[in-house]
Amino acid sequence: MQGGTEYFLGITAEWWGVIIGAAAAVGGLIAFLWSKFGKEPPVNAVDELARLKIGELEKKLQEMMNDVPSQVTRDTRFAPPKGYADAEKEVHQRIEKGEEVVCDILLKIGSVELVQGRLEGARHYYQVVLDEGRKTGSRVDIASALGNIGVIHQLKGDLEAALKHYREALEIHRDVGYKQGVANQLGNMGLVYSDKGDLAAALKYLNEALEIHREVGYRQGEANQLGNIGLIYSDKGDFEAALKHHQEALEIDREIGYRLGEASDLGNIGLIYKSKGDLEAALNRYQEALEIDREIGNRQGEASQLSNIGVIYYLEGDLDAASKHLQEALELDREIGYRQGEANQLGNIGLIYGEKGDLEAALKHFQEALEIDREVGYRQGGASQLVNIGLIYGEKGDSEAALKHFQEALEIHREVGYREGEANALGNIGLTYETMGDSSNALENLRAAKSILETHGLAYGRAEVENAIARIEAKKKP
Repeated sequence: MQGGTEYFLGITAEWWGVIIGAAAAVGGLIAFLWSKFGKEPPVNAVDELARLKIGELEKKLQEMMNDVPSQVTRDTRFAPPKGYADAEKEVHQRIEKGEEVVCDILLKIGSVELVQGRLEGARHYYQVVLDEGRKTGSRVDIASALGNIGVIHQLKGDLEAALKHYREALEIHRDVGYKQGVANQLGNMGLVYSDKGDLAAALKYLNEALEIHREVGYRQGEANQLGNIGLIYSDKGDFEAALKHHQEALEIDREIGYRLGEASDLGNIGLIYKSKGDLEAALNRYQEALEIDREIGNRQGEASQLSNIGVIYYLEGDLDAASKHLQEALELDREIGYRQGEANQLGNIGLIYGEKGDLEAALKHFQEALEIDREVGYRQGGASQLVNIGLIYGEKGDSEAALKHFQEALEIHREVGYREGEANALGNIGLTYETMGDSSNALENLRAAKSILETHGLAYGRAEVENAIARIEAKKKP
């Protein structure tokens, strides 16, 4: 998922020279800015901002371009603009006159920190903007900072805090009539509801955001919301609708040159191919996405794609390759403080231990993952871990404990509308009843699982369910 970070305005290093040319170099600019606040910048900010090819992340120049001289073209093909020296002089004068441009630049620096996975560094810059906005009464700066701080809360798994910040930002954007800001916050809220498992509410907010982005002609925002809506359809088991939305998003992101979005779209399309059982096509998409994420320095995206690739290797039976990729992903998620990602990786690593027969290590990893998912309020992830824990109890011969965990997971999957998870839980319940000798309950649950799998074109687990049904029916024949 991806949530659009407001004022995440990507431009090339050359364009940074235009916009902040008054300081002659990025390091000089940051030193100048922080001298105004009497504070020191985070250690890595100067080097990273100078090094990172920010233009690879987003070509769509937004609000800040309204505050720079007319000589700076809004065409984002990265050709050096005419009147460079005049532009440099005028930006310097603007910085000397007030804080508006300073706050825009600090928001950009915060976004560089964010995409590099340094959440506290990003929060530090956003908080300065929030404080300055409150001092100067700049409601736009306040809303921008609130929205970005909300993104950090969401990445850390604090969904209620994220929702609170998004709502505050949304209210301000509505008051000042900034439609793009309204759409950004609606989209962010939709992602929170998705993480909470309320897919109906998520779809409502994301569609509202999509409509506004189309109305104002903001193509990157349109692509973001198409991708997010695609994820909701995937969770509902409607893979054709999901694929349609992700491919539309990919087409737009490639058209505007938004590589961060392109990587996300490729990863999402890979997830659909995986669910349909086309592991080779899924792996190809994940590897394309991983290459882009590494190229642009998107560490969260890198961790996500490493995890996806690890899962494919696990499904193909290459446990060593799977473990290598998942451990790399876990390290990255822990480094950047992405708790939901950490839980995902722990669960996936637990599957490998289970496959190797180390049930205690598997159970430990699943329980750690469940604890994190519950802590951050990620119900869908928690349900998946309950199924995994149930499988371990089944392997240990404790059918009652297994059944309890599967039924708890089934209840959650039904509440959040995650049909693939529902089919998985039903299938495991059916197989457990078969082990217990209850063929009637076994068939009822297995047939319900089969119906969902067939209706939504899901391949994973279908053969096992169909074989179990055939096995039980054969035993019932006289």
